[in-house]
Amino acid sequence: MFWLVPLILGIDLSLQSPTFTAPHREVIESTGTNPPPFYLSWNLTENSEVIQRDNMKYIGLQNFSNVLEDAKFYKALTNTLFIYHFLILLIIMQNIPENQLKDQQLSKAKSDGHFQQNYKIYYLPKD
Repeated sequence: MFWLVPLILGIDLSLQSPTFTAPHREVIESTGTNPPPFYLSWNLTENSEVIQRDNMKYIGLQNFSNVLEDAKFYKALTNTLFIYHFLILLIIMQNIPENQLKDQQLSKAKSDGHFQQNYKIYYLPKD
């Protein structure tokens, strides 16, 4: 449940214009003083002072098309993929000797007769 509200608000934010300023923020910034608490509320009443803006709040998928046209996005994506592949390769190379050592120890234990008997574990639930 606690993941649902940030998910919905994140999707809402991704569809908004980056230049949009909420009306209550304009009132706060224009007065330069601490406003009454209702200006900070998301639920502004109809009687509250609202400044009309020429820009729209929601621009749809335009933000995503702007990202795909930005060279910085592709540079960040390239860096992320490079680091990801480097770390995966490092983890694999680190675990190969460790796994070979464990395999040698296990095969030695089998040849010494430590695993002669077959052990079975049964799970019986309580009534």
